[in-house]
Amino acid sequence: MIQLTTPCVTMSLAAMGGLIISHYAIYDGRSPATRARTLLLAIFGLISSTSTKFRKRKMFSALPRRDSLIISMVMLLAKAPNYSHAQLRLSSEGDTNIRSSSVTVEGFEVVGGSIHHSSGTAYVRRRSTMLPDEAMELENYVESTDFNDKLELENYVESTDFNEEPIVFVETEDSPQHHPNHQRLEQSCSSTQMQWTLKFKTDSMPSETSWMLEQQSADNTWRTITSGPPSGTSYSKNTVYRGSACLPGGKLYRMSMFDSKKDGFISGQGTYSYSVGGKIEFDSNFKTTFTDKRVHEFYVGYPAPISFSARSDTCVEGEQLIGIRITTDKYGAENSWELRSMSTNQVIRSAGLKTYANGAPRTDSVDVCVPSGKYVFTLTDGVGDGIGNGLYELYLDGELMVYGSDFKLGRKVQHTIVVGYDSRLSSRMSQREVQYLDCHNWRRKKYHEQFGASYVGLKYDLSLASDAKSYANELLNACEVDGIEHAEGIEQGENLAKNMGEPDGYGQLYPVENICRRWFEREETWPFPSNAHFTQGLWRSTRYIGCAESTKTMTNGGTCHVQVCRFARAGNCNMGQYKATVGENWKIPMLMDHNPCGPACGPGGCH
Repeated sequence: MIQLTTPCVTMSLAAMGGLIISHYAIYDGRSPATRARTLLLAIFGLISSTSTKFRKRKMFSALPRRDSLIISMVMLLAKAPNYSHAQLRLSSEGDTNIRSSSVTVEGFEVVGGSIHHSSGTAYVRRRSTMLPDEAMELENYVESTDFNDKLELENYVESTDFNEEPIVFVETEDSPQHHPNHQRLEQSCSSTQMQWTLKFKTDSMPSETSWMLEQQSADNTWRTITSGPPSGTSYSKNTVYRGSACLPGGKLYRMSMFDSKKDGFISGQGTYSYSVGGKIEFDSNFKTTFTDKRVHEFYVGYPAPISFSARSDTCVEGEQLIGIRITTDKYGAENSWELRSMSTNQVIRSAGLKTYANGAPRTDSVDVCVPSGKYVFTLTDGVGDGIGNGLYELYLDGELMVYGSDFKLGRKVQHTIVVGYDSRLSSRMSQREVQYLDCHNWRRKKYHEQFGASYVGLKYDLSLASDAKSYANELLNACEVDGIEHAEGIEQGENLAKNMGEPDGYGQLYPVENICRRWFEREETWPFPSNAHFTQGLWRSTRYIGCAESTKTMTNGGTCHVQVCRFARAGNCNMGQYKATVGENWKIPMLMDHNPCGPACGPGGCH
């Protein structure tokens, strides 16, 4: 047995290799780094409150090379010049010889799983993994080095990599809303992680309440990531708790709330909610939503790619740069075009007939800064046979809006351009609309690059969303019918989903990521046309998306939810030409830069 001694606590640890430390600490006035490192130093037995020199011990020299020891601690760092420990609880996975000890510190009270003090009640949980070799390296350095003061040692430990991995952060409602520890955890989530947050308020019977977060493994079993309250403790009554974790993306999770007496939260007293990536996925809103347990299964994606939003330096504030690129065929003299303001009817730029000579194809580029508003671009062919092998492109602030290679027949083609659209868009999108856009774009980036193509993102379009909403409402009339039917006679692309059942079961409002997972991950290994949701969502020449949902209560008391996403251009175009049902031929048209199917933009225009 090895004895680790601090000024306040003596702990007994079984001799085992590797050390994993989980601790709970109350907020104090010190920086989070100082608190965390002070805790480590206290555990290491390096700090003495009575001397500026530090006791240095061979703490790890007797540790055999065995598996990690799990030490779960409930700790408190007081709002005081010196740290104080209120309680330690030690437990081990697979080792029953670990003993528990606790001490009482003046001014603090342990109530169930809570540590009370005049400064408030809070929890912080972290996990640190120290391998035996790392522990020995630290010990040897400390043994051979003189540290003149506490700060010098803390600075060293601060710079040492302990393989720290934040697991979950829990605070009470009366804790500072923007505490540095909370901010640090939020910032620590990597580009392959999303932050999950749980918030709940206990009722007057808190000892009945517990929760658990699990991750689905490759073999479809569930692995517990974290849970609460700490073993052998309980929460305080009528208290709000908040917890967070950085969850790896591309995985399925489930969060469960439990009530040991099987009567759920007392209505009007207890409540809980959870969010992913800052977006609330469920909120019981003080209603009784379960008795013994409620399970929420949710898929975690990846942070959405940063959208292209480079405003042209050429234009003044409030204006955007419209770019027009025309490539003629060998009959260029037949072509003319104009850009006209729809509000003033003024022609902004134009090129008349015979501007371009017949003969070899020619490319012409025109850029013009215009204020917010609607504009119409019209391309005309004097003979009525289009521009043949020519093409035209329309840009806004350097971003491609329209690639027109399908003007093969007719006298003219027109596109409405909406300048200033994106600056007003975010305030008009719902949280779930943002999530639909994000869940498509991170997958488009993943799969486009996985399939050897460059990433092309989608922009959200409210006119497509309006069309999607109309059809979602229409589909509610067929909730009782098995399956779901696509709209007929539309030129937009479309993905659909439906779920119905008891409100707390199959009839629940599923997280958007769960719905996107049905369209993408579920179909990624299927052949065409079984994977048509997958191919539509990834169609590279598609530029715009709009999604909507509708809900109704059925006569049997169940709930029906319908989800619709519309796309422009439409995907799954000319699949027969590429024999898409053979092998992976469906990838060829799906990954092409351009295709001629459907309108290039939503009904409201290009932006």
